[in-house]
Amino acid sequence: FRTTTVLTVNLEIRFFAKMQMIKDQQYKVQHSF
Repeated sequence: FRTTTVLTVNLEIRFFAKMQMIKDQQYKVQHSF
């Protein structure tokens, strides 16, 4: 149970980090023009 929870949290952190990266990239692209 513990390991699956850790894995889930790890995946969520990765997912949110990826989303944040995409947001930052979109923001940079929008404001570079």
